[in-house]
Amino acid sequence: MATFTGGLFFAMVWLPERGIPVRYVSLLPRITFIASLLLGLLSVVLSDFMPAVFFKGGGFTQAVLLTNLFGGLFFIAAAAWFINEYIRDKAFDTLLFFFNSVLFGLAGIFFYFSDLWDIGWWHWHAVRIAAYLVAMYYAFNMYKELTEQIQVQKHRAQRYLDIAASILAVLDVQEKVVLINRKGCILLGYEEEESTGRNWFDTFLPERSRNDARLFFRKLIAAGIDQYTLFETPVLTKKGTERLVAWQTTLLRDEVGNINSILISGEDVTERKKAEEELWRAHQLLEARVKERTAELEKSNILLNEEIQERRTAEKNLQKEKEKLRTYLDISATMVVILDSAQKVTLINKKGCEILGYLQEEIIGKNWFDSFLPERLREEVKQVHAKLMAGDIDPVEYYENEVLTKDGEEKIVAWYNTFFCDEAGHITATLGTGVDITDQKKTEKALRISEERFRGAFESAAIGIGMVSPEGRWLKVNSALSHIVGYSEQELLSLTFQDITHPEDLDADLEYVRQMLAGEIRNYHMEKRYVHKEGHIVWILLSVSLVRDEHGAPLHFVSQIQDITKRKQAEIQIAASLKEKEVLLQEIHHRVKNNMTVISSLIKLQSDKVTDEHYKELFNESTNRIKTMALIHEKLYRSDDLARIVFSDYLKDMIDNILGSYGINARKVHIKKELERITLPLDISIPCGLIVNELLSNALKYAFPNGNIGEILVSLRKNNGNIELTLSDDGVGLPVDLDFRNTGSLGLNIVNALVRQIKGDIELHREQGTEFLITFRGDTQ
Repeated sequence: MATFTGGLFFAMVWLPERGIPVRYVSLLPRITFIASLLLGLLSVVLSDFMPAVFFKGGGFTQAVLLTNLFGGLFFIAAAAWFINEYIRDKAFDTLLFFFNSVLFGLAGIFFYFSDLWDIGWWHWHAVRIAAYLVAMYYAFNMYKELTEQIQVQKHRAQRYLDIAASILAVLDVQEKVVLINRKGCILLGYEEEESTGRNWFDTFLPERSRNDARLFFRKLIAAGIDQYTLFETPVLTKKGTERLVAWQTTLLRDEVGNINSILISGEDVTERKKAEEELWRAHQLLEARVKERTAELEKSNILLNEEIQERRTAEKNLQKEKEKLRTYLDISATMVVILDSAQKVTLINKKGCEILGYLQEEIIGKNWFDSFLPERLREEVKQVHAKLMAGDIDPVEYYENEVLTKDGEEKIVAWYNTFFCDEAGHITATLGTGVDITDQKKTEKALRISEERFRGAFESAAIGIGMVSPEGRWLKVNSALSHIVGYSEQELLSLTFQDITHPEDLDADLEYVRQMLAGEIRNYHMEKRYVHKEGHIVWILLSVSLVRDEHGAPLHFVSQIQDITKRKQAEIQIAASLKEKEVLLQEIHHRVKNNMTVISSLIKLQSDKVTDEHYKELFNESTNRIKTMALIHEKLYRSDDLARIVFSDYLKDMIDNILGSYGINARKVHIKKELERITLPLDISIPCGLIVNELLSNALKYAFPNGNIGEILVSLRKNNGNIELTLSDDGVGLPVDLDFRNTGSLGLNIVNALVRQIKGDIELHREQGTEFLITFRGDTQ
């Protein structure tokens, strides 16, 4: 039955590929296999019945003989097909199948012509054993071929890993290193054998970073995110030094989709970080010295990531590993290009397309040098490539050159190169991995320009500039500072700022320094005195700021020193002159007040000799007007401000003087004062004082006849930028037909004239007694 089943399997090679439906072809092997399995089971279960089916009269039954015969004929038919295929394709595997078919076919035929235990029966066994040996040879040969293919793929994958410009490592879910490339070994200082199998976090990360990194690793696996954004962590080398690496992670899964490891690709950014810190410091210094902040240079963030392949264990996984490699190339942050011997692009990854600005199909097959290099470089680079392919020169592992994008823009790329060879050792293609360093080059150039600009500004500055340590020692000074204090640069570098500061100014200066070091203030400005080398005093305007490192620790102070000695001398002279003028002005106000007092006294003496009450009243009004003006000069004389007076205080004194001059009984006429504190200049104060004098005098004389009781209100307040002066009484009021703007009264005429003088408005309200409201704008405080 085995011969029949095997022959039927082999004879199926004659079936046309499209002659019958595929579903029926796939059922034939299953049917034959199930049939042979059932017969085998029947021979065990029906052990008494089966011998009668197979044996009769001490020999095999005709059914058994015919079954083997047909099986052998099937094998012979398959052999005919295999020999025809061998003639056409010369494949060794086809030849092995031919011999196997022939041997199994002969075994089936020998069985038909043999009896139990005769020579033909032994020939049948011998031929079958030979057929099995051929099948075993084929199986061994196939195993060997598959193993060699796997090794070739492994070596090719390892080459991709080792030429990668970035650090590549694979960690399993137990946090152990499964695979690491040459770049990673060089950075960490370990051999590959020393790295694999170790716990990544406990071995290669500083202790302070382990817990956070391990927590991130576990969250990444738990979340199942296939790709994560960039992050930076320090790594610990074998020598104990630390390097800062920018990482990108990708989850790797098995056939059923379970996460079995994580691919991490990293770039050593330690030197880049140092360059960024130096640039930052240079900007800080430039800002402090020239008082201008420049825009922070765009940080260069170049990632050097390469892809990795897992080891393959069978032919079935080879294609999957190739697809993974392609995926790794596309997620890589570096540009990957393969050129053949004709200088044409045979492979380029997604990052390369992004840098050049082309689609992949627009690049593949194009001459790299004619299409993607600036014209000035093409011939030279072509010659170098031709010599490399011919083996005339050694490969250049690293170099930089410009590439031309689709938009015509030139970008600078740093290349890491290797090459592929055929079996004879001839170079057949080159592989380059590149990183766009255009921004990095711009950063380096900007840093050089910034440093040159700072040096120029520092040395040629018209004011003194110095760098001072936190303890006060001069670290660097320019020529202008040396000229201000009289010390040479070398002499100043041996001193501290405390040594040349005037003792009376030192405590205030040191207090500012303490506040800056404590972070309470960012900078300070002060006027202080230096002691010149020759012993005289130099007044300076000092501006100080503090430069800190990336951890916030103080590095040094930047001091700007401006010589203001001449200005201070001029200020002293001006202050003395102003003091003399103030004394003179006070004396003038004092004499004016005294002269007005004399005039008032003379008028008073003259009025005492007048018997007519009308004239006596006129003299009294003139006396009050003079006293009103004299009181202002007295206030100015006694005030610190010789141009302005507190008008509310002045009104209080003036009202009291007027009441005293008229002998008003306070029990009958009550004076209510609602005065906000307002300061007015002299040219406004005198007219306002006279206005109040006239209106208050009229109210006292005419509002309360026959000793009537009443109240007079004097109000002074601010309202929306204006000043409102109100004088009202609840007396008999003015006549209804009286036009106060056009009257024969001297007092009201004076009031109207004075209101116009201060550019104000006056209103009369008669609802309850009499109320005058004067509104004007004034220089108030």
